[in-house]
Amino acid sequence: MSQTHACAERALETHIGQALRLQRRLRGLGQAEVAAAVSISVADLERYESGSAGLPAADLWRLSVVLETPVSEFVAGFDRPSTQAREA
Repeated sequence: MSQTHACAERALETHIGQALRLQRRLRGLGQAEVAAAVSISVADLERYESGSAGLPAADLWRLSVVLETPVSEFVAGFDRPSTQAREA
């Protein structure tokens, strides 16, 4: 994987994590409550929200159900890399 792709993936993970934290907080839910609802550890949820770990698609879907938020909301506003960056 190129360095450009790695940077883009890290940026996407961070973006999704920030959106996840925002949606959780908007609903007044704690990390322990959400983690238990989707059968993950609080530590995993913390890593997802911080962007330090990639969020598996199945966990993202379960989180979207618990948070009553479309999956697309977690990536909304994220711009994919330009064509030039993908060719690098």
